[in-house]
Amino acid sequence: MFNADAAFNRVKSFQVVSFDIFDTLLKRNVSNPKQIFDVVLTEYRKRHPDTRCSDFPQLRIETEKSLRQLGERKEITLDEIYSAIPIENPTEWKQIEIEQEIRYCEPNVPVVQLFNKCKTEQMRIVITSDMYLPRYVIEKMLEKCGVTDYEKLYLSSEIGIKKSTGELYEYVIRDLKISARKIVHIGDRPRTDFLNPIKTGMGAIHVDTNLINTIFYEKQDLTSAENTLVPFINNNLPRYSNHSEAFQWGYEAFGPLLLGYCSWLHERVKDLKLDKLFFLARDMFLVKDIYASLYGQQSAIYLEVSRRSLRLLYVLKTGSIRNALDTMTRKKYTVKDLLKTLGIDECEIKRTYDLNTKISVWTQFPEWFNALDEEAMSILRQREDYSEQYLEEKGVFSSGKHAIVDIGWHGTTQNMMERITGKSFTGLYLGTTKRESFDAMDMHGYWFECPREEDSYPYISMISILEAMLFPQIGTTIAYQKTANGIEPIYNECEMKDYSFVSDFQKGALTFAKEYMKFAGSNIDLLDASVAMKAFERIAFQPTLSQAKTLSVLPYEEERIYHMVQVEPLYCYLLHPLRMVRDFDNSRWKTGFIKRILPFCKNPHSIDVLIKRRRLLLKKKH
Repeated sequence: MFNADAAFNRVKSFQVVSFDIFDTLLKRNVSNPKQIFDVVLTEYRKRHPDTRCSDFPQLRIETEKSLRQLGERKEITLDEIYSAIPIENPTEWKQIEIEQEIRYCEPNVPVVQLFNKCKTEQMRIVITSDMYLPRYVIEKMLEKCGVTDYEKLYLSSEIGIKKSTGELYEYVIRDLKISARKIVHIGDRPRTDFLNPIKTGMGAIHVDTNLINTIFYEKQDLTSAENTLVPFINNNLPRYSNHSEAFQWGYEAFGPLLLGYCSWLHERVKDLKLDKLFFLARDMFLVKDIYASLYGQQSAIYLEVSRRSLRLLYVLKTGSIRNALDTMTRKKYTVKDLLKTLGIDECEIKRTYDLNTKISVWTQFPEWFNALDEEAMSILRQREDYSEQYLEEKGVFSSGKHAIVDIGWHGTTQNMMERITGKSFTGLYLGTTKRESFDAMDMHGYWFECPREEDSYPYISMISILEAMLFPQIGTTIAYQKTANGIEPIYNECEMKDYSFVSDFQKGALTFAKEYMKFAGSNIDLLDASVAMKAFERIAFQPTLSQAKTLSVLPYEEERIYHMVQVEPLYCYLLHPLRMVRDFDNSRWKTGFIKRILPFCKNPHSIDVLIKRRRLLLKKKH
């Protein structure tokens, strides 16, 4: 990491500070400078869809290379390059390259901080660069990145000599009429920007070309990504170094996830010719806002429903309280628990039943259950419920091709809405894994699509962390009420008392989304799930101990409120191993639990998946 204060302590004894431009003062939002030529081709094709020049990037690279070989010691210009490229409309191609160079440049924040510190201390500052771009373009790029008020700009394309030969430094020394030992040059290339100025007697400071400013993306992500996402984050995240840890996490890890998902949604809308998107509360609150800001409000509807708010209507439509199990997690419940989820107190049941009997979607129901079912259904039919009217007001029953947008996995709410309305929906989820009983539903996943539930184990370990980060500061919808404004939701108390961490996390994500949308424009559809999800995967799957501790205390609601991780010190579990099993099972984020008790484990997620698969094998044997 380049530190501006430490670098200033090294340069303050000099009279003149010389800065290189590219990969020093400025960065490009690409993993490789030559990637700009791919961007130029994409832009030219937008303007000329019938063009056959698919090999422009290679032509551009080869032409520049051959011209440099012809005049080894002399710098070339952009005009010379485009005069030699065998393409139609060379002037337009050149103008597009200039536009994209300006568009894709960003300040290299820590180095610009050093520049500004030198300026504040009234040191003499010059800029020295080997570059074929014309002066007016370089000046625009520098101005865009906040680099102004320098004494001189030395460009090899104007002067005709280069830093790479050392001649440009000699020219600078003569032009400034100052001793070489009173000048320090700062740049990224070991030979051109470090060894060559030292040979002339100047001082030199090397800046790593691939400065890693990110928390979760690593060096290989920055240098090998086939898109602009990681370089963009790496270039912009340092601007928020004084913001909270949660904000920075959200900017780097959550923003790309949300934006990538929204761009995928829009592609599905076009491909499947969808008329409306129903974004389900609470998880899709942020997603709906980002989607609407990108593609318009017309088809985006925020639907404040939950499994709990629709459970009564679902049971009434399907004719049995046993179907409430379709809306619950797949574990064993007592009959009393089942009645409680439907708001039926055991004292309302007139006959005597063994309400502590355990049931699940897999078990055979006792013979007396049909009688209980009939009695309970009679009670439920007397309940006041406005959920169906709410759905009607929101247009759920209207004609057209509609989609449900939700975090996903099994499509539980989609199944409920299809059974309630009698119509089919398309499910657009972050990820999907179908239950056998939901197999006929039309479901699509951005991040993953698993035909078998066990195939999703490597992914769904992060579900609770993801849900917590998506919540608005409002409780889940539990029912509906009739008001003068129509049917409105009734909310449960929000389980998150201290919302500051999640709020900052979401602010970081929204800041990233706005900035990347402004930068990428129409190219936003190029966000790939494997890249957009990578940083969030690292939080959820391979957290540091500090990250695990921070996220462990987040609450989640499943009939009652829990912490993500229920954990005690390891010595307690060594004395009471059954307590460890209990706390592991009660922890919603099991990867976090493993990291907390095994802090030196580098990949706790792999242990979590191994345990899940082992349990599945044992279940199948029995």
